[in-house]
Parts: sequence; C-alpha cells; structure tokens
Amino acid sequence: MNREEFIRLSEKYLSGKATAAEQEQLKSYNDRIQLDSDTWEDDLGNRDEVYQEISIAVSSSVGTSERKKRVLTYSLRIAASILLILAAGLLIRQADFPGKTQTAGTLPKPVLPAEDKAYLTLSTGEKILLDTSKNNLTTEFGIQLHKEKDGLLVYNLNGLRDQVPANETLYHVISTPKGGRYSVVLSDSSMVWLNANSSIRFPLAFTGKQREVEISGEAYFEVAKDKGRTFIVKANGTEVKVLGTHFNVSAYPEDGQVKTTLLEGSVRIGHKGMSALLSPGYAATARLAENGISTQKADLQEAVSWKNGLFIFRDENIATVMKKISRWYDVEVVLQGNVKDKEFGGSVSRFKNITEILEMMKLAGGINYKIEGRRVTIMD
Repeated sequence: MNREEFIRLSEKYLSGKATAAEQEQLKSYNDRIQLDSDTWEDDLGNRDEVYQEISIAVSSSVGTSERKKRVLTYSLRIAASILLILAAGLLIRQADFPGKTQTAGTLPKPVLPAEDKAYLTLSTGEKILLDTSKNNLTTEFGIQLHKEKDGLLVYNLNGLRDQVPANETLYHVISTPKGGRYSVVLSDSSMVWLNANSSIRFPLAFTGKQREVEISGEAYFEVAKDKGRTFIVKANGTEVKVLGTHFNVSAYPEDGQVKTTLLEGSVRIGHKGMSALLSPGYAATARLAENGISTQKADLQEAVSWKNGLFIFRDENIATVMKKISRWYDVEVVLQGNVKDKEFGGSVSRFKNITEILEMMKLAGGINYKIEGRRVTIMD
C-alpha cells in the first residue's frame, strides 16, 4: 500500500463508504497516525479524544454504534486533517506494518535487527563470542557465566578470591558490535544493558569503597544500592557517580558528547572540573570539546526506547535517524540528493526488518531508498 492508497482508504473509511474488504485491508495495517498539534484546529474537538477514537475505530473491524456515529460526525474534518498531516511528511506510527516485497536479487540476505550478540574479552586477553547459543560458559579461574531466561548474563564468582591475590584486580570487557546487544549482571548485582556498538569494562569483583566501570557507546544501568560504596561510570572523560539508581548513559565517540538521563535516584556528573547534580526526570549533557555541563528536562520515553525495543524519533534530522538505524542493523548509510533537511517523528518497533522501517519513512513522504547488501542509500 503506497501513501496515496492509504490516504484514499482513510477517507473512504472515515466517510463510511469503505467496503468490507477495504476496511479489512486498512485494519491489517493497524496504523496509528501521529497528529501534529500545530495543524490541529480547535473546532475539531478535543485532539486527544479524536485521535483515540480514530485509532480505536481503524484498529477494530466491528465497533459500537455510538463509536460509528462519532467517527462519522468527525469524518470530513478528520479526513482533511489526515491529508494535511500526511502531506507534511510526518511519520506514521505503526504497530504491524508488513513491509514491501523486494525484487528478486535486490536484497540477497534480509537486513535483520540487532540480536543478543557480544564479545567477551577475558583478563587473559582471550576473546569469546557470546550469542544465543551460549547460555553457560566457564572461563579462567573457574568463573562460571550463565544466561538467565530474561537474557541477563550472570557471573558466579564462587572461589575466585581463593585463586587470585587480594591486591590483584581482574577485568572483563563485554563489547557489542553493530547489530548486537547484550545485558549483564555485575558481581554487586547491578544490571547493565548494552546498546549496539557499545562496550563495558568492569572488575570481576568490586573491592574498596568504589565500584567503577567504563563504557563506550550506550548503556542503561540499574545500580544495586550500597551506601558504603559509590558506583562510578566513566565515559569519554565524564564521570557519573551514584549510590543506587536507574539511569541511561549515551557516549558514542562520534556524537561528541556524553548524555546522562536519570530515571530514579540521584547522580552527580563530572566533566573537566565541572559538576552537576541530576534529579529524576532530567538529563545532563557534557560536550567533549567544551568544559560546561548543560541540564534539561528529559524525554524519558525516548531516552530508554532502545532498551524497551523501540525507535522513537522526535522530529529528528534524517542523518540522526539513519545513524541510529545504522548501528542497530549494522548497515552502511549513504545520503544522496536533497534529503539532508528531512525530519521524521514517530515510533516503531526495533524488531522489524529494516525494509519495514524504510517503507514507513517512504510512506511519510520525501524519500526513496535502495538496499544493496548491507549498504542503504537514501535519496529523494
């Protein structure tokens, strides 16, 4: 279904003229349209109520008579609004988009989303591939690793201190490639989720008054409370100090910044001699080329969307959108022609084939795309 067909069927449905087959076709897409408040007119009624009514109506094959009456009442005005919104090129928020069939030979192998895949570098320097097939593993000094049902890798360090001198600290590094993700429970019971193209370096056992780890890329932390030992996350010259809390740190070197978003508890950010104390619901940004730290009200849903299996774009430039897609799907992205100023907003599952994501962007308007192996070209 292309953009024009979607608009045509939406108009027919809202005016009560769609056939049973057309209603079923529209229902199968289960689209949720992101209404832009700037284009909403007060005489259409309450924006959120109308939005909910259309969403429920389109996703249900049979509605109550009262619901149908309300939809028909709004029909002409809503259809006009839908046309205006889609013409503006806003992204459709979709729960189950079946995607577009590729021409034979266009995509030799499907470009699939990130999966549980990482590399474990032992204290000896040996590197081991961690994937879904390895749920149990024994490493140096008899250290046992076990993958729980919820996907978390748990360390069993029983007897480790009997074999390692008290003044020696052993470190492991878990690194996810592009197209990979992973999660681990540290020895203090703190839990860490790694986004694609990220890494964490941590001691097998925390000693002393500090619990210190180092990351690159993006990680979400649920730190186990321990009032006697501060938990410190180091990332590109920035330090995040906590006692026990939930927070997200995005520190991809190519982004030129370290952004910490706090969901629960309290954290202190340190960067080049400056510091800032964060409260829940706020984020701090330390730019690598600058000395200061800026704080702002956080978009918590967007900040942890990757951990929750979603892409959420808030009218983001296409270069930023495709950077996130590139990391998650492990593809090279080329922007071609007059597309660099395009912006997209909306949400979609991260577990769809990349073609489905690109089709949604195409449907929103303003771009075309071409997939050749693991290269994605975006063009106008």
